[in-house]
Amino acid sequence: LMAQSRRVGALIVAWRDDEERRPDLNLLLGAVVPLIAAHLGYANQAGALEQADAAIDDLFDASPNMMCQLDRVGRIVRTNARFRAEMSMPGDVVGMPLIWLVHPAWAERFKALWNHLLTVDRVESARVDLFTAESKRLAIIQTSGNDTC
Repeated sequence: LMAQSRRVGALIVAWRDDEERRPDLNLLLGAVVPLIAAHLGYANQAGALEQADAAIDDLFDASPNMMCQLDRVGRIVRTNARFRAEMSMPGDVVGMPLIWLVHPAWAERFKALWNHLLTVDRVESARVDLFTAESKRLAIIQTSGNDTC
């Protein structure tokens, strides 16, 4: 996510390994990415941020895909209902580093992927296995949104 020509965070969109990418994903990302980038980039400004938060929450929860917004250091900033349901987690994971949810077998690959993401505009696609709150392994395909981030 870029704001004022500076990387301010990342948006990870994921789906289960046995699902296909939805054709309307780029339309959703085209609407939500500028809002999130502006929100992160101008977080010190008051006023419209509450409205932007509500709009972002609505767009996130309207997505049939799992969505997880991360800050620049990889902490969870926002998730959608599908992500929380698949992970069997409540909405209070905000502030948790996403690496805490990554399966240990995928931790090094995730770190390399995260470092790569911080230096380039996009990651086409990558698989990462997460642990749910019920200690189940969830294989996901994640992307930063090929055409928009």
